[in-house]
Amino acid sequence: MYHTPAHPGTFLMHMPINPTQKNREAAARSRQRAKQLTEDLQQQVKELTEENDRLRSNLQQRDAKIQQLTAVVEALQACKGIANGIAAANGGTVAALENQTQ
Repeated sequence: MYHTPAHPGTFLMHMPINPTQKNREAAARSRQRAKQLTEDLQQQVKELTEENDRLRSNLQQRDAKIQQLTAVVEALQACKGIANGIAAANGGTVAALENQTQ
C-alpha cells in the first residue's frame, strides 16, 4: 500500500508505474504525432502542387496571348509601313491621306 499525498491519512492500493509500459505509451504517442505530421505535410504538398499546376497553366495561357498580340502589332506595323510607302509614292503622308478621307 502507498500513501497518497492528495488524500492524507488514506491508503490505497496502487500499482507502481511500469517504466516499460510508460515508454511504450510515449513511443505510441510519438509515432501518432509523426504520422499526423506526415499526413499534414502530404496534404500541403498536394495543395501546393495543384496551385503550381494552376499557375503554370495561367502562365502558358498568358504567354500564348502575348504571342498573339505581338503578331497583331507586327502586322499593324507592317500595314503602316506599306501605307507610308504608298503615301510617299503619291507625294503625301498617311496623315494627309487620312485627312482626305474624313
